[in-house]
Amino acid sequence: MGMWWMGVILAVAVMVAIAQPTLGADLGAGKAIFTKECQNCHGPDGKGNPEIEKVLKKKIADLTEINLSKLPKAEREQLQQKFRKGLADGAPPMPAFGKKLSKGDQENVLEYVQKTFMKGGR
Repeated sequence: MGMWWMGVILAVAVMVAIAQPTLGADLGAGKAIFTKECQNCHGPDGKGNPEIEKVLKKKIADLTEINLSKLPKAEREQLQQKFRKGLADGAPPMPAFGKKLSKGDQENVLEYVQKTFMKGGR
């Protein structure tokens, strides 16, 4: 193989390696959206905001109690789908974000929540 081809292969490999982190969810974008849209109720630590719970007269789920690694794959995927649906369609008293956030932004938030608050998150 000529030096030119080796250079092309090396350049493609470098470009793929650089692009790889951008192929998945953007945790920075997910954090920014969570901070703006979700943190008031879910709290900065994912445990829920006691003051909002008093106002709503409803317990907000403690995201840190969820251990995804202990769930069988099918249950884990089912729970993730439930979160996707809840985020898009709302789960009273939580508003729907399906029209406010793009699918990509919704995935960014879900990925951030899973990796930041849930045990065994992806």
